[in-house]
Amino acid sequence: MADQTRLVAERLNAISIQHDDTGEEVKSTRTSLGVEIATMASQNKGAMIQALNDVHMEWDRQCLTVENELHAMAQAIRDASAKYQTQDQDIAEKVRRGGTGTHRVVPTSPSEMGGFLK
Repeated sequence: MADQTRLVAERLNAISIQHDDTGEEVKSTRTSLGVEIATMASQNKGAMIQALNDVHMEWDRQCLTVENELHAMAQAIRDASAKYQTQDQDIAEKVRRGGTGTHRVVPTSPSEMGGFLK
């Protein structure tokens, strides 16, 4: 059991928060740099400023993609966490009930459980 997963709901939620926070940092950087570029472009003219503006627009577009992907990954992590937590609760409830009804759990001897505990 040494290689058992350690991704519990709390850890997954922390990871999703990190993704969201990083996405917000990217957004903040995009915003502040956009203001600086706009200010510089309003005060200067010429081919160099136009080239800077063009490069900035491409950079901004790609950063927006990264930002959106980070938020999408965070949501996917939260969704997976909720799904697996619900499944774990359902399984725990079935085990708690002792497998009554059509889903009866047949007791297993300790020697038969060996394959599960490796």
